Amino acid sequence: MTEKKESPQRSIGPKGDVMLRISKLADYGTVIMTFLASKPDALYAAKDIAEATHITLPTVSKILKILANGGLLQSIRGAKGGYSLARPAEEITITQIIKVLDGDLALTECSQHGEHCVLEPHCLISNNWQLINHAIYQALDEISLVDMVRPMPHNNLQTTSQTIKFVTRPTSQQTTKQNQPGVKDDERST
Repeated sequence: MTEKKESPQRSIGPKGDVMLRISKLADYGTVIMTFLASKPDALYAAKDIAEATHITLPTVSKILKILANGGLLQSIRGAKGGYSLARPAEEITITQIIKVLDGDLALTECSQHGEHCVLEPHCLISNNWQLINHAIYQALDEISLVDMVRPMPHNNLQTTSQTIKFVTRPTSQQTTKQNQPGVKDDERST
């Protein structure tokens, strides 16, 4: 009798598609940081944060320690101590939180600095993945804790999608205009 091997766990979305995901630690860290940003002048004990966010106390304690060591939180010891943001909420971005908890954002091996894929010498798309990775990084870096405290309406996704722009090949109409003699430079961009 042979033992059945389990396949690697995949993140499946509501329509059965595979999703890009941040770690649970980064997700929970964002929840905790958003909670602290909602009342920036208050100090909170780990127990109070756990109760308010419904995240287990051991997980909250672990995340708080990492965020404090990463310079995003300050920890005050003592009976009246607790945790608070180390900087104003508008200066702390989602990218910073993810970076402290998970390290550099990298969708693929070639997206990460200094990492090399075995296919790199033959890969035709590594530059594209690096552009995609950079676009996602920039989009997350434009969202601060102040933005997270205010619920974003679902129909406001246009703002974020406008942030992610890629350099694409010109359309056939643009190519035709660029190759026409006598077409002025300002007409070629339309």
